[in-house]
Amino acid sequence: MLKIPFLSILALCSFAVLAEVEFEEKIERVRFIENLASVENAVAVEAYRRELEYEREDIPLDLRAQREARLLSDQLTAQVRQRYQELSEELGPTEALGVVRQEIDNDLAQIDPELKSEIESLAISALDEVSRGHSRPVTDHSRLQQRMLQGVRQRVSFLNQRSKSSRLQALKLLEWPELHQLTREQLRNTTKRQVLEALVSEKELAPFLMASSVTVRSEMASRSDSRVSIQIKADFLGASIEAGPTVHFNRIYKTQAVVMAEGLAPLINTNGTFDLTRRDRFGTTVPGKRMAMITCEVSLDFNADYTGTGGFSVLGVGGSASVSREYSNSVRVNSNRIILPETIDGRSVDLPYLSQLCHRDFLKAQVSGTVDVAGSLNIMMRNVLAGVRITRGRR
Repeated sequence: MLKIPFLSILALCSFAVLAEVEFEEKIERVRFIENLASVENAVAVEAYRRELEYEREDIPLDLRAQREARLLSDQLTAQVRQRYQELSEELGPTEALGVVRQEIDNDLAQIDPELKSEIESLAISALDEVSRGHSRPVTDHSRLQQRMLQGVRQRVSFLNQRSKSSRLQALKLLEWPELHQLTREQLRNTTKRQVLEALVSEKELAPFLMASSVTVRSEMASRSDSRVSIQIKADFLGASIEAGPTVHFNRIYKTQAVVMAEGLAPLINTNGTFDLTRRDRFGTTVPGKRMAMITCEVSLDFNADYTGTGGFSVLGVGGSASVSREYSNSVRVNSNRIILPETIDGRSVDLPYLSQLCHRDFLKAQVSGTVDVAGSLNIMMRNVLAGVRITRGRR
């Protein structure tokens, strides 16, 4: 049984819209994969390095798949011949033939189901050739090439997709060093930049002092990132080949605006605006404005499914959980609680506007350095995944 650290593989996938990507950015993405040092022998890193060169040379996808198929075929054939020759010297040709055939059958359990029939055919053909004393290379890779084309397309998509929340698009917020000194009235009529800066501020801008309150939540807004597949290497006749099972990743960002106001009177008017009129328990209007606050709640739901033998296990107190074919979890961020603005950039504020503010703008607001809210969620996600393992075993 082979245990592979799951680590930060999911962080490879944050690219949602196909667009032109600078070559330097592609290099950085491949470097990120290379930095998975503890799993480099398990994840097919070399495939991404080759894909980067294909991108540099602008090689057509069909030709890339042809090269990948030939490379895998040559590696597989060489390994079969080497194993047969080793055992022939030790056991004799006839017994070696049977042993290698059995080893091929055993190791096929670790091969990607999509590649299994082609790998078996190539291995048996190579074994037949070497047992007869022949060394003719395999020239027809058409079936394998069709299978390899899928992996090529997945890697090309990874290298060429741009994230909607990439740091290049992160909203550069203005500095508001005196933000915490603004009065409630000043915060009620403000700009979007000031609001976002307040939402990520570490200053307490809306102390929670309500004896009773009413809460309204916006509809949940969600955004899915693209599905990304990572291939795991397989052990075949004592060597690692790029034909193991595949892990597929999905991520969904979910956001919600939450508004809380003092008292138990309805918060939403018939026209959709917020009722900030202050009333006593008998409904009589009293001086001053109703205290109301807003916060943005953001979560990143992530899941992965595994094709092949084995599955996911979680390391924690008491050892490993049972192996499952799917793994899912979620991380969450809550913004600072701030005074509900009556207008933002001169526009009256309602719940749909706040929902869009949290979904489109708050996710891109910077929390430190070049890290935005979406990036912070991804860092937490990688840390959660540090305890997850992919466990492969034989049938």
